[in-house]
Amino acid sequence: MTGPAASIARIGAILLGLALAAVPALAWPALPPEAVRPLGVLVLAGALWASPWRSATPAAARPWLLGTLAVAAAPLPLQQEVVTSTALWLVAGGLVIGVAVKATGLGERLARGLVSRIGGSYGALIGGIMVVGLVLAFVMPSSMGRVVLLTPIVLSLAAALGYRHGTRGYDGLILATGLVCIVPAMAILPATVPNVVMLGAAEAQFGETLRFFTFLKAQFPGTGLARAVVIALVVWALYRQRPAREPEAARPGPMSRRERRLAVILAAALGLWATDSLHHISPAWIAVGAAVLCFLPPNPILPLKGLHRKVNVKALIMVAALVGLGAGVAQSGMAAGLGGWAAETLPLDPGQPGWLNALVIGGLAMVASVAVTTPGVAAVVTPAAGRLADASGLPLDTVLMAEVMGYATALLPYQVPPLLVAMSMAGVPFRQGVRASLAVACASVLVAWPVTLLWWVWLGLL
Repeated sequence: MTGPAASIARIGAILLGLALAAVPALAWPALPPEAVRPLGVLVLAGALWASPWRSATPAAARPWLLGTLAVAAAPLPLQQEVVTSTALWLVAGGLVIGVAVKATGLGERLARGLVSRIGGSYGALIGGIMVVGLVLAFVMPSSMGRVVLLTPIVLSLAAALGYRHGTRGYDGLILATGLVCIVPAMAILPATVPNVVMLGAAEAQFGETLRFFTFLKAQFPGTGLARAVVIALVVWALYRQRPAREPEAARPGPMSRRERRLAVILAAALGLWATDSLHHISPAWIAVGAAVLCFLPPNPILPLKGLHRKVNVKALIMVAALVGLGAGVAQSGMAAGLGGWAAETLPLDPGQPGWLNALVIGGLAMVASVAVTTPGVAAVVTPAAGRLADASGLPLDTVLMAEVMGYATALLPYQVPPLLVAMSMAGVPFRQGVRASLAVACASVLVAWPVTLLWWVWLGLL
């Protein structure tokens, strides 16, 4: 969209956002006055992101716009708190690691090596993509980085197997790639932006620091494995198509010295993340330490020269803005208002089974993510977790885990930007993304949610 149409759309998006931002002051008079500004900012940001005119806002401007809005919502002490938050530095380290994985060729080697061993049937292809996506989530803590790395490889694989652009099988491979890079990865604490935003909000509001292994143990069976299986089965059922040609075996060359060094650093970082319940070192320090090791002379894995053009600074600004917005929401009393409304309105009761309370909280997060997207709901619902814990009788950790179960269930593609990126890179129609997202979300509620809740009962979380 160019010319006058683009200008009209931009003006329309801004006017719509401003109109929606004024609604909270009129529609929710029970809020404390200091909560009106952050709520208006939140609605404005959500409107500009999720409205039909989202494309009218330049992509490069969105993080800066959200950052400006967050500054308007959070007072100076909270802005300073954002700079020292675990979430911000975890993402900073993860972005550098992602650039190193791509620059050295280690990520492509790993992805191609795994994909080449999965066979030629459509089910095997989808299953292999699920395995690759989950493995990459452990070593490449950037969902956007994983999408950008894996999508071209899957495109090459699709071409080699005879899947032409626009065919059912082609669309399914790309949608499986976009979904696995974000949805099952929610089970791994540093692997997605919503997780680190939730971590930062919980740390700022409650002083609660989630541990990598504790989080993984609670989430991986249901949110990780079960959802990967759900995605594979849904995509296979909706998009299966026989390949026109057989895949060729890949013959990778020997690993370079930079690849070997990076593999050692990643293995050490993963080991430290997995044992953080023993040494209590923050996941952010581990990520930053791994990033710094990539720069060490005399032969750095990742040269500093030109690094600013390779690291996605916009993602860092987006995370900082979301953490700041969450802190402003909590400080203003809006979180208490949301928590009070949820406690009074939703069927939460300490006397009923814990799994039922967790189901309600997960549903709240799932529905809220439609309005403010997945990263946004982590910033908004997390500050209300204390009131939700009081109303449900669940421990705070369990409420946070239930929130993850909810925001990991995306109903529409715009809620999970990595899926949109994969679709854009491959030219997959938006309607196919809606079809796949809705099907995966429904199947997740029916299959993955019960698996998660049963697992938590067995662990003693419920």
